[in-house]
Parts: sequence; C-alpha cells; structure tokens
Amino acid sequence: MNRKTRPFYKKEEYAMRKITRYFLIIAIPIVLVVVCITAPWAYMYLYGKYVVAEPPKPEIVNESFPFTLVYKLEGKKKVIKDTMICQYTGSEWDGEDDVQSRTWDMKLKSGEHEIVLWEGVNSSGDRQRIICGVEPEYYMGDVADDRMQLEIDETNLISGMTEEEFYYSYLLLQTMDSDDGIEEETIDKKELLSKYQIEILSWECRKPIKNKFE
Repeated sequence: MNRKTRPFYKKEEYAMRKITRYFLIIAIPIVLVVVCITAPWAYMYLYGKYVVAEPPKPEIVNESFPFTLVYKLEGKKKVIKDTMICQYTGSEWDGEDDVQSRTWDMKLKSGEHEIVLWEGVNSSGDRQRIICGVEPEYYMGDVADDRMQLEIDETNLISGMTEEEFYYSYLLLQTMDSDDGIEEETIDKKELLSKYQIEILSWECRKPIKNKFE
C-alpha cells in the first residue's frame, strides 16, 4: 500500500498554522504583561482627564516680569538682566486631590528657559550647571496662603528678595551624564559660596500680580 503524500499547498498551510501558534504562545504573555503594567496608568490618565473636575481658569494667562540678578563668580561681578514670561499651560491631575491642578510654564525673553549662574564639568567629566529657578504660579497669583507656613532660614535669604519670593524660588545643581540624563539637587547659599565661589548679591523683580480664577 502506497503512503499518500501531503499536497504542497497543504504542507504550506500546516507550516503557517504552526508558525502562527508559536507566535501566539510568545505574544500573548508579552501582551498580558504590557497590559498589566500600562492599565493602571491608562486608568489614571483617563480618570483624571474625563472624570476629575478641572480647576477654574485664570483671568490673566500670561504676564512678563523684568528682573535683575547681581552676583559674584570667583570674585568677578556678574549681572543678569532679563524678563520672565509666565504662561498658563492648562491643568493636570496629580492622582491625589479631587480636582486637577493648574499648570504654569516660565521662559526668559532672551530665549533661555532657566537662569544659569554657572556651567562647568565635574571630576567625572559630567557637565554641570547651577540655576536659579522660580515658580511661575507664584508670580501669576496662583498660590495658597497655607503654603507659607514653613520656617525660613534667614541666613539663606537673598538681598532684595522677600520671604515669599525666597519660598517660591530655588537653587539647583544639575548634572548631565553621557546619556543626557539629568540629576538635580538643591544647593543653599552657603554651599554656593564655599564650593563654587558664587555669591548672590541682589535680586530685583516685578512683584506678583493679583489674578482671578473663574
């Protein structure tokens, strides 16, 4: 009795079914893992975007604040004169409150996004810079009074800067590695002087506006 041979197109169909089966065996677990990882984030995004209430919008959405920052770098006097342009950018949910929070952005008229006091390289060859940053919501009149309850070390205050301005500003040391990753750490006025020979002499800036939210 002769053994029947499987037609060529049948062999091809069988091979395709086999490949498909193996593909599904590999793909299904991967898809399930991806779904398990992304589902909570997707839920939070959709819940925050479509369920959590949006906050009242500001009456004034952008404003300019001219400033002058005077400091010494290794004994040499430096002056930065520029203008902060603060802009309302919408709202987002932080996953905690029952309402979204308003978001703001700040850039400088000169084209920069940050006030840079110093740039250099550390002992590991990583690029570093020190920036003086501010929170744009403060200048746009969008802060709660209860955020001013923290005690402020007066020895860190900068001449010309009120306690409120100091509270809503910060000094950061940024370190950029070879992969363009950025690490940030706060730095105080004493460390600024002892490690980097930077002494901030004065700060002058237009006062915050009074805004309305409806």
